[in-house]
Amino acid sequence: MATRGDRAGGEWTRYRRSPGQPVEAMHAHFERHVYHRHSHDTYSFGVTDEGAQSFTCRGAGHTSAAGMVMAFNPEDAHDGHASSAGGFTYRMVHIGPELIRDALGDAFGRFRDAVRTACG
Repeated sequence: MATRGDRAGGEWTRYRRSPGQPVEAMHAHFERHVYHRHSHDTYSFGVTDEGAQSFTCRGAGHTSAAGMVMAFNPEDAHDGHASSAGGFTYRMVHIGPELIRDALGDAFGRFRDAVRTACG
């Protein structure tokens, strides 16, 4: 597991990568950190543990509060930041499309469409 040290304001991140598999996980707490618009080449699933984070995806604004789940298709451009001064803690897993496709077989198209509607 790779870990970045504490940052200003008590911000932290922890990363895990699965050797030989297209899987990466992150657990982080941010108060001032801002994600500028970006995308991933993976399916991304996350849950907000504490606080709330706001983000834009597919032209619409969203807020993920504690207990809420987020899902992004590959190449879904999005940004993100804390919704309040207390920041947020969240977990995210990025899974390569080939792993999802192999696991789901013929149902892959329906899965892709379902994740697409979850973002907007």
